Amino acid sequence: MAAGTMVLLTPHDSSVLTGLVQSTRLPDDEQRKLLDSLEKPEARMVAEAFLDPQKYTQAPNDVRATVDRFRAWVENNRRLRLKREARQRSSRSR
Repeated sequence: MAAGTMVLLTPHDSSVLTGLVQSTRLPDDEQRKLLDSLEKPEARMVAEAFLDPQKYTQAPNDVRATVDRFRAWVENNRRLRLKREARQRSSRSR
């Protein structure tokens, strides 16, 4: 994970990015609407770098650090969901 300063996001941009990174299988038009609703250009850079590996490699350090944090957050949520589902399956089979 890249260390360093992250992009400062508005509450709106943070909310939009949260929805975008959690739902990477959105139809293109929905994804475009979310991208167009971002307020700050830096937030758009974060979104594009999250979605496009080439843009990630070309992004400034603060954008990459922000993308890395979003990726870690998404992965942590996925792991927690899988653990919760496994516990539920286990408790049902008893």
